[in-house]
Amino acid sequence: SQKSTKAFVSWVRSYNEHQANYIFRFKEVDLASVAKAFGLLKLPKMPELKTAKIE
Repeated sequence: SQKSTKAFVSWVRSYNEHQANYIFRFKEVDLASVAKAFGLLKLPKMPELKTAKIE
């Protein structure tokens, strides 16, 4: 769904840019599980995901 994709993109960007990134490291997030939680069947194309580890 378009709304879930938009919500996922927003979540990724906010998580990646928050001020406590020394505690909550974006590189350690299981993005495949987060995408499933948002109900996505495939990941959207975004610059933040190019360097991310996705299994």
